[in-house]
Amino acid sequence: MRSSPAERLLLEQIQIIYGNQRVLEASTLAVASRGVTALLGRNGTGKSSVFRAVFGMYPDRNLSITVDGSFVRHPHLRPGLINYVPQRASHPPQLTVARYLKYYGLERERFLAEYPLFQSQADDRLETLSLGTARLLLCLIALGADTRYTVLDEPFSNVMPVHNELLLDALRKARARKGVLLSDHQYRTVLDVADTLYLIVDRRIRLLRDPGELTELGYLPDHFSPAPRR
Repeated sequence: MRSSPAERLLLEQIQIIYGNQRVLEASTLAVASRGVTALLGRNGTGKSSVFRAVFGMYPDRNLSITVDGSFVRHPHLRPGLINYVPQRASHPPQLTVARYLKYYGLERERFLAEYPLFQSQADDRLETLSLGTARLLLCLIALGADTRYTVLDEPFSNVMPVHNELLLDALRKARARKGVLLSDHQYRTVLDVADTLYLIVDRRIRLLRDPGELTELGYLPDHFSPAPRR
């Protein structure tokens, strides 16, 4: 499942600045072309801004984005390269579930057979779905779409606990064929699926060698003990 070091999306010199406040010092983030990369950090450390930078939505003249060693100025404009589900809904709410599937190139019957939860809602508009159901749907579609990378900002936010395992299973399947970058405050859920961990600490993105560093660096309480990953 692991990809070679050359097969990756690499961000270098990421800097997040709001007005006169420097939230994130120049940092590096690498996303393997297969596997799940998780970026953790407390609120306000710049995680969502980093994700927008990956997708080309955060202006940073110093930022360098390369894919497999080749410079890419606008990743989101390259067909089949990357898709993104932001923390706040940004999709047209009047479109139906079926229209979203078609837009992302997914076969309606195949998707609904895999996720029968949505069979009765295929012709419903997104705005009629509950917040958690809509969130789950968009993440499942993004993971199922034929892109090399998927970026998910707080994918488990508002998703009912009973559906967490459904999304985790989709992530496990997706990581065998694409690179996924995600962040979520449900750190136990994240650790269950992540292959690579980064933490924003002291205004820098730091690659972790072991989940135990989350405690050493003060992100998690001392009594935290990571469960074996499935």
